[in-house]
Amino acid sequence: MCNLSEGIVDRVTERVTARVTDEVTERVTKSVTKSVTKQKTIEDVRNVMVNLRLDINQAMDALNVPTEMRADVRKALGK
Repeated sequence: MCNLSEGIVDRVTERVTARVTDEVTERVTKSVTKSVTKQKTIEDVRNVMVNLRLDINQAMDALNVPTEMRADVRKALGK
C-alpha cells in the first residue's frame, strides 16, 4: 500500500476509534451514574426512615424520590 493510502486508513481508523470510544464512555458513564444515584437514594430513604421514624412512603415523599424510582427503592428495602 502506498504512503497516501496508509495515511488515509490511519486517519479513518483514528476517527472511528475516537467516536466509538466516546459513545462507549458516554453509555458507561450514564449507567454508572444511574446505579450510584439509585444506591444513594436507597441509603438516604433508609436513613430518613430510621432517624425520623417515618414509613417508606413518608421518607420518599420527604426526599422527593421520583415515581419511577420508588418501586426499586421498596424492593431494595424489602417493603
